[in-house]
Amino acid sequence: MASIQLGSIVSDIRGSVAQVTYSRNQGGLFARERVTPSDPGSAAQVLARAAVTACSQYWSDTLTQGQRDDWKTYAGQYPRTDRWGNPKRVTGYLWFLAVNVAWYRTKEAIGWENPPSRAPLPQPAFTLVAHWCDNCDKLLAHVTLADTVNVYEGLQMYLSIGVAVNPGVTYYSGPWLTSGIDDYVPGWQLGLTAERAEAANKVGDRLWARIRQQDETTGAISHWYQDDSIIETHSLPGAGNPSGTAVTEGTF
Repeated sequence: MASIQLGSIVSDIRGSVAQVTYSRNQGGLFARERVTPSDPGSAAQVLARAAVTACSQYWSDTLTQGQRDDWKTYAGQYPRTDRWGNPKRVTGYLWFLAVNVAWYRTKEAIGWENPPSRAPLPQPAFTLVAHWCDNCDKLLAHVTLADTVNVYEGLQMYLSIGVAVNPGVTYYSGPWLTSGIDDYVPGWQLGLTAERAEAANKVGDRLWARIRQQDETTGAISHWYQDDSIIETHSLPGAGNPSGTAVTEGTF
């Protein structure tokens, strides 16, 4: 299904119509013939479907009608926005999934039966620098949060890394690798290590990253924030960081 922004002319269109996918990147609007999506049998896709299934079953079998009504009320208070920033109607069920699926994928448990007691968190702005380590055969993605991000004990971070995909795949989609990051420490520069064959991530390719944050006390969660970086090459001078400072590494 496509989303179309109308004016005196069609000013923007995103999605698929008649086997053609319309999208936008930094260069502007473009259209492509639809291609085969990410492998539904991949490990990441299987885990994602399992988490959604488990949370959906919990919604149907365990929550009371009163709890489901509370989620509906929360959804009405905090509507999501579409890709143009306009508010859109989202059901209580979808808000329940938004809050619990990411948690379930890392904790293997339902985090919250009741809706958050606070508004959704703001998007966590960050910058991404990607390097291919030519003396350790690793792809290093260094993520540094912006100073404007309010970090505190108990703040959960979820990060997805997306590598180069077939040019027919819609922008910002593809085989995302996801990691749950517990208890973000203020001032911590996150160093993420994706070990892959060099042929799959060549120097000069583009690497994508998305981060969302969640409050572990209330369950309030943010939208995804995304950034990208051209993969450069370097030799490790220190403990996994081009600057030589120590970082924490998570291997996908």
